[in-house]
Amino acid sequence: MGKKIVLLALLVCAQLAGHAQAYLNSLYKQANEMAKATLKEDYLSLMKYTHPSVVKAMGGEQKAVATLKEGMQKMKNGNLKFKNMTTGKATQCITTKNSIQCVVPQEVDVSFGTQAVHTAGHLFCISYDSGKKWYFFNANNTASVQKFLPEIDKKIVIPEAKVTYK
Repeated sequence: MGKKIVLLALLVCAQLAGHAQAYLNSLYKQANEMAKATLKEDYLSLMKYTHPSVVKAMGGEQKAVATLKEGMQKMKNGNLKFKNMTTGKATQCITTKNSIQCVVPQEVDVSFGTQAVHTAGHLFCISYDSGKKWYFFNANNTASVQKFLPEIDKKIVIPEAKVTYK
């Protein structure tokens, strides 16, 4: 009887690990797609990774796209250019009753004239459908996410971004 319980427990753990890997694979794929859309200035594609509460706060999808285009043009006019954006592996993942919430490192390199700027920050990622579809927030800290998403789990800690100049 004891062997059956151990075997059953191992089987359950293996299934849970398999589910976790599946949602992490989806998370990483979509995080990379979001980064590529940002670098390509494909704002319409970027909207599908932007949480609905942020899109709503920006006045809807069309207004959000227009605001992003305008902001990017101002940055370009100011000689700021995105060079690279990469995402890492999740450092935290918490499953709540209604969502999966993760924190993923993100590195962004921009140039500002002859000055190179590197930001090591984080994305707050949330899925409401067991990890099939993910929304991303560029997060400076936990409080910056709570403004738009009060349901963020209290155990989530988003470290402050670190900026270095070269």
